[in-house]
Amino acid sequence: MEHKMTNITEMQTKNILNQLEKLVSMQDNPTQAVLMPYIAGIIDGEGTLRINEVRVKAHWNMSYHPLMSCGMTVREVPELLCKILGGSVREERVANRKWKPIWRWTLTGRIQIYAALKIIQPFLIVKKQQAQVLTSFCEGWVSPKRVYHMWVVDPKQLQWREEMYLKMRELNAVGAGATTKRDSSREAEAIV
Repeated sequence: MEHKMTNITEMQTKNILNQLEKLVSMQDNPTQAVLMPYIAGIIDGEGTLRINEVRVKAHWNMSYHPLMSCGMTVREVPELLCKILGGSVREERVANRKWKPIWRWTLTGRIQIYAALKIIQPFLIVKKQQAQVLTSFCEGWVSPKRVYHMWVVDPKQLQWREEMYLKMRELNAVGAGATTKRDSSREAEAIV
């Protein structure tokens, strides 16, 4: 049986967006009107948008997977994200027993992430570029083809996935927005 889906189809996109629009209908409910901007604000401030890179031992290639997550010490917000956007919530272990537990919401799967980003992307500010890269990653995905007993990814597609991964990694680098190149490592020192 050959895997025929090459990317997110227009019908899949419409179905997902219709379901989400029904869920967050803004008719006669002012609370719903601020729900998506609120969720986008949570993602902007506490969330993570990334592409994971995993080495697949079966064929020694890298595998790339989109991911959205948000961890908080308050359980209600990750559960709200799960209810509205899908995914799962789990409690993470903490290193010190005196610390509060962390509740982590995680959304995986390119179709689910694509649908979630289509809803919240207009409201994102801080993570707008990461959302654009992740949306492009989901849209441009071409599924592997079956060759004999293995799934094979086209080398150009694999290279494109690697480029998207590196672009996202660069956007997510700590201090990426504030870094500047210096002429010397001693540039900030005062000479007396």
